[in-house]
Amino acid sequence: MTIRVLQLSTVHRWDDVRIYHKVARSLVAAGYDVHLMATVDAGDQPEPAEGITLHALPAHASRLRRIASSLMAWVRAGSIRARVVHIHDPELIPSALVLRLLGCKVIYDVHEDYPDKIREKAWIPRCLRGVGRTAMRLMEWCAVRCCSGTIAATNHIGRRFPGRRSVVVRNFPVPGPEPAFDGELRDGFVYAGLLSVSRGVQEMVSGFVGLADESVRLDLFGRFSDPELESWVARRAGEKSVRRHGWQDRAVIDSRLRGAVAGLVVLHPTDTYLQSLPIKLFEYMAAGIPVIASDFPTWRDIIDAEQCGLLVDPLDPAAVRDAMRWMLDHPGESVDMGRRGRRAVVERYNWQTECATMLDLYRSLADPG
Repeated sequence: MTIRVLQLSTVHRWDDVRIYHKVARSLVAAGYDVHLMATVDAGDQPEPAEGITLHALPAHASRLRRIASSLMAWVRAGSIRARVVHIHDPELIPSALVLRLLGCKVIYDVHEDYPDKIREKAWIPRCLRGVGRTAMRLMEWCAVRCCSGTIAATNHIGRRFPGRRSVVVRNFPVPGPEPAFDGELRDGFVYAGLLSVSRGVQEMVSGFVGLADESVRLDLFGRFSDPELESWVARRAGEKSVRRHGWQDRAVIDSRLRGAVAGLVVLHPTDTYLQSLPIKLFEYMAAGIPVIASDFPTWRDIIDAEQCGLLVDPLDPAAVRDAMRWMLDHPGESVDMGRRGRRAVVERYNWQTECATMLDLYRSLADPG
C-alpha cells in the first residue's frame, strides 16, 4: 500500500524550491503518495509534477489572516488522511499538535532560526521583540516534544533540536546539466531572492552604479520587501542597466545565471545571516558562475576552500564595486572560479546526500510497525 504524506505551508508558494522541487519531488521518486497544501497566487493555474496532488491555499497579504489560516490548517490537513504531515512554518505548530492527536506523524521543518529573526522584524515594536522570541522558543519547545520528528536546515539550527528523530537536511541545490563554458564575454551580475535592505540591495545597486560601465547590467530577481526600497533602487539606478524582473520561474533565473559574470549574495551581518547557508550561494555555484559574497566565517570556510569567489564587507558598496570590477577585468580567472564552484556542488554540496537523510527519517516514521 502506498503511504500518503502531506507537505503543508500557509506561508510559502506551492512551487517553493525546498518544499516542492526538492522535498515533494524526492518523495514522489521514493514511491510516496504526495499531497501538497500551500499558497497559490490569485489567477495562477499551477500544474504540479505527476504524483503530486495540490491543495491550493489563498495567499494572504494580511499577517493576521495568515496566522488565522495557520491555526485552522489542521481542518483541511486532517481531511487528507496522510500518515505523515510535514509542516514548514512555525505558525503551524498549534495545528501540528492537533494533527498528532488525530493520529498523524508530524515533522517540523525548521528553515530558519526563527527566534533570532524576530529581532529583525521591523513590524514588531522593539519593546515586544524579547517577548516574541520567548514565545517562539516556547512554541518550538512544544514542537520538539509533540512532533514525531524535526528537520533543521543548518547545523547551527540543528543544535537547538537534539534527539533521536532530529536531523539536519541542508538546503543544497539539485545540480542541473553541466553549463556550457563557451568563452563568450558574460554581460553582468545577478541577484535572486527577496529584495530587502538586510539582504544588501542598496550595497549591490550602489556598487554596480559605481562601476560606470555601460556594457554590463545588474539583474534583480525577486519581490521587494517594501515599495520605498523599490523606489530608492529606481532613483539610484537612473539610466543604468539595473533590471528589476520581479518573481520569475526557476527556468528563467537559471537561464540568466548561465550568462552572468557572477552571482551576488551580500547579506548583512545579522545574527540570522551570520549562521545561514543561503541557497542562492549554492545555486550560483551549481550554475558554474563565481560568487561575490559577504565575508562571514561560515561562508569563508566554503568559498576559500573551493576558491569559487570573492569575499567582501557587505556594508561597503565600494568593496562590492571593486569585486565586480575584478571579475570583469579577470574573465579567465572568473570562469575558473565558476568551474571550481560547480565541481564542489556536484561532489559535495548537493541535494542527493541531504535527501538520503530525509528519506531515512520518513521511513522510520511511516513504517506502520
